[in-house]
Amino acid sequence: IRLNVPGWERELGYAAEAARTLGIGLELETVGCEDNGQLKALIRSFAENQIPLEALFAFSSSEYVSNRDIISTLITLRDEAKLTFRIGGGTRGYFAEFNRAELPID
Repeated sequence: IRLNVPGWERELGYAAEAARTLGIGLELETVGCEDNGQLKALIRSFAENQIPLEALFAFSSSEYVSNRDIISTLITLRDEAKLTFRIGGGTRGYFAEFNRAELPID
């Protein structure tokens, strides 16, 4: 899901409907997580629409590895919404990028 592209809510709705039909939980990768307003809208959408989310992997638009601030913000927002999905990260690039990166492992 690209949060910085109009229509991401529709894409999320399609994915959620497919997951419900199949009886599975979603694992989503989101890009464009720099804006806290967009992150709040995303979490609100998960809560209000009872989206069957298992895990969320979040990235900024300008980086190929997870950003500690974005992950921390998402954890806070998730907990405030009383949701329980996992939040993770890593790289959205090639394995070589992962090896070069200094990831927020903690």
